[in-house]
Amino acid sequence: MICLLVGNEPYLIWNYKNKTKEKIECPEMDLMVSEDLYDENTQSFIGSYPFASNRKCLFLNVENMAALDDPRFYNLLKVSENLTVDILITVDKLEKNRKAYKALARAGCVKTLNKLSDYNLRKFIKLNLEKNGCRFIDETVLEQFVKRVNYYDNEEVSLFTIRNELMKLINVSSLITKKQVEEYVLSNELDNVFILASLMRYGDNMEAVFHELDLLYCKKDFSPISVLSLLLREYRVAWKKVMFDLPKRSAISAFTGLPQELLKKSMLYITGYITDIKNGVCSADNIRPAIQHLMMMMEVN
Repeated sequence: MICLLVGNEPYLIWNYKNKTKEKIECPEMDLMVSEDLYDENTQSFIGSYPFASNRKCLFLNVENMAALDDPRFYNLLKVSENLTVDILITVDKLEKNRKAYKALARAGCVKTLNKLSDYNLRKFIKLNLEKNGCRFIDETVLEQFVKRVNYYDNEEVSLFTIRNELMKLINVSSLITKKQVEEYVLSNELDNVFILASLMRYGDNMEAVFHELDLLYCKKDFSPISVLSLLLREYRVAWKKVMFDLPKRSAISAFTGLPQELLKKSMLYITGYITDIKNGVCSADNIRPAIQHLMMMMEVN
């Protein structure tokens, strides 16, 4: 069996691979991880019989679909039902217009694992709490949690993020309140940061930018580092749009349309500034110099 795992929910892809791994009786011998389908060791693994069970598994990660565009892959796809190895493929850059993708899709070998529906997201949250003997004090706290993590609007937030935020609450109390959600769960709400980013991009009024920054500080869940982190997300979304030629309907960024090199330099600058704050090199109380520098970088371009 050959299966290409795609989708915007990395946790579900990880979970699918993990469940497949659990079925392997002797993973030391019957499980392989590879980045090259045509490597001699990989080919030998595919062509040999399982050591301790009826099936074995190959986890193959490739950079792009072009890495599969080879007669050897298409020959393998033709006999996939007769293989004693399950080949689970993940790809860093998905290109649906590639011959390899179309061949996999026609053969019914593409499994899409996207973000959960609202109903299933809430079910996932509740089940994770229940497994640890915890629950929200009422439904309004669940609503508050869902709003803060911003699962659907922020492409950087996955079920891994949800689990991490839930573990913070689980370690605090078995009966979780609104106050605890406000105190321990990182806010990924983007509206205000998007406004700040838009003023940085299109505005020439530094006073208006700093005013918006001060408004963010008035929200106790926004720290200088969290503001920089969310600005970094805005730059990253814009960079991905350029790098991977994402469709217009994908995640929105105020910095969409800026040159790729500028986006990359800005991301490196923010990452370095956050590190300097953590190391005590830059002030954690005032990130105005960082904002001003980012705006100057845009003016130069």
